[in-house]
Amino acid sequence: MNKVIKSTNSTYVVALQKLVQAFSGLGTALMVTHFLSPVEQGYYYTYGSLLSSYIIFDLGLSSYILQKSAQLSSTITIYADGKIHPQGENRNHFIAFTQWTMRLYRNTGVLTLFILSPLGLLILSQNNSQGNLNHAAAWLLITTAISLSMPTIGYFAILEGAGKITETYLLRIAHYFLGTAFAWLLIASGNSLYAQAMPFIAAIILCYICFHFKYKKNFHITIMNRNYSFNSSVLPNTKYTASIWSSNYIFLNGAILIAFAYGHVETAGQLGLAIIIANVGGAIAMSSTTARMPEIIKLIANNSKMQAYLIYRNSCLYFACLFILGTVFMLALRYALEDYWLFSRLPNVLNLTYIFLSIGLYHASNSCISYLRAMQINKPSLFSLSTFLIFPLGTVLGNNYADIAGLVMCISISPLFFICVYLVHKSNNQLNSY
Repeated sequence: MNKVIKSTNSTYVVALQKLVQAFSGLGTALMVTHFLSPVEQGYYYTYGSLLSSYIIFDLGLSSYILQKSAQLSSTITIYADGKIHPQGENRNHFIAFTQWTMRLYRNTGVLTLFILSPLGLLILSQNNSQGNLNHAAAWLLITTAISLSMPTIGYFAILEGAGKITETYLLRIAHYFLGTAFAWLLIASGNSLYAQAMPFIAAIILCYICFHFKYKKNFHITIMNRNYSFNSSVLPNTKYTASIWSSNYIFLNGAILIAFAYGHVETAGQLGLAIIIANVGGAIAMSSTTARMPEIIKLIANNSKMQAYLIYRNSCLYFACLFILGTVFMLALRYALEDYWLFSRLPNVLNLTYIFLSIGLYHASNSCISYLRAMQINKPSLFSLSTFLIFPLGTVLGNNYADIAGLVMCISISPLFFICVYLVHKSNNQLNSY
């Protein structure tokens, strides 16, 4: 009974975090449309797409770490004061894995800084009309903030995998409040590019405070004879996930970058705004599945696969209903209020329909991939590369790309979605045959 109550409370907190994320994202979109011109909006979302490439350096590690943390914490208890019991090998194994995760992400942060900084400066140097010095300073601040915030990705993954879902998502809620407040102040003051560093700085501040005062003493215990080799321990588990995360980045940002490359700066801004709104809606609709995924992983690890499947199926049905309702509502608003403020900055209704459909397929595919990975099925990883179709299709379409960017996104994500649904259905049939 306590587990049911705990799971329900976690679901509510995850839903609250998604709502906060939605309102902060929509609030930022409103700030951008109010304080920036359509062309400046295009540049804002294009730079956002460029800086989002930092996620590629994660290589899907956070997904692996979340699952590994869920497995290692299944035999221990982490109390409210941060203490871990019972004493023994399982506890030592979990602490060692946590320490290794933090070291790995610190090193990844350094690598991210040394690659993203010159890459961004090189791209900015090609633009002689946008005030390169200011843009260079903003880019260096953003990449430095990203580098320092990389360990927070591992920190969130460890906590969420260990069942601290409520705590993790309360931290994320505070992170959104703090980062959004700083970002809005900078947008309103005319420093919109600097605003994009604020979420990373907020994450650094909050995670440092939480870790330093609650977990540092327990997680800094010296554990002997426990180490992980990236090649032997991690690479076999992340080589599939890395391809998925890379394709996710391409899917969510490729359309914006292609439109910008062809000189459709305003279209890039429209696509960026539409993708953010659709993605936030998808994240809210997926909140139930997100909250219950650690529980599903533990059930599968304990060989309660049928129970895990039933929980997963019900969560997916909830997602589908909620996302469809949200999409219809948004399209109706776009049609009725097409000449007003935010809605005038969105693509036309047909293009917007395809964008929302593609984002729905994207969230459903990623959910299936998480479930299949827990079932030790990694086949969808190869099909995730279908999202790279955005580039050849965009090149072929050329200047006509802007009008059907949403359709191109649908075409690129569809192969992954259908193979994921097929594999989930196939795995369920195998369970029923036992």
